[in-house]
Amino acid sequence: MDVTELVDLRASYVGGQVRMTWRFPPDAPETVHIYGVKQNGDSIAFDNSTPISKNLRDCNSGYSFDYSSISSFDVKRVIFCVFLADRNFNSPNMRVFQSMSRCFVSVIIGRANVQYDVRSKPCGSILSSHRILVRSSSTFDAGILGYSYDFKSKDITIELPGQIKNGLNEYPLIYLPRESMPPDVCLAGGSNSDIMVENKRISTFRWPFSRKNRI
Repeated sequence: MDVTELVDLRASYVGGQVRMTWRFPPDAPETVHIYGVKQNGDSIAFDNSTPISKNLRDCNSGYSFDYSSISSFDVKRVIFCVFLADRNFNSPNMRVFQSMSRCFVSVIIGRANVQYDVRSKPCGSILSSHRILVRSSSTFDAGILGYSYDFKSKDITIELPGQIKNGLNEYPLIYLPRESMPPDVCLAGGSNSDIMVENKRISTFRWPFSRKNRI
């Protein structure tokens, strides 16, 4: 069966739901199909357990749906394959989509409150050092949180290394040109209105003795 790509396919996570928006190409098939995509290393496959099929009349400019993922992480990135095909389309073959990158869209799902603190100081005449602290209410899969900074009017975003744990996360010093502003922690690609990120002073002071031994 013929498969057609949607135009301007986008996805975000709002109020516990995945929200997708799109435009239809001319003479589009009658049904939008949405499949979750499972990843195992470099290989990917369709999740055929919960496909969604919607008639064009029911989703003119987009569609929202509940989505939960069984995962050890509270926040993770999920990939969907979204395309137009006949109503009776089923059991898609991944090889059909190898050259159809516009059918795939990723979205960050989950909820979290994130606070970050950046400790900066000059490091010689050219560089500044920055220490990033992150306190999170949820665990994050790797590659979701990052830091961004502006350099010569260009916004640069780099992923924070590894997974983000629930609690305090401390990172090695990073070195940036002195003329750039201190970095801000942000989502490294993707949109999720249920993840709140704010710059706030974080105390790392720890008592050297247990509470019962304090005088």
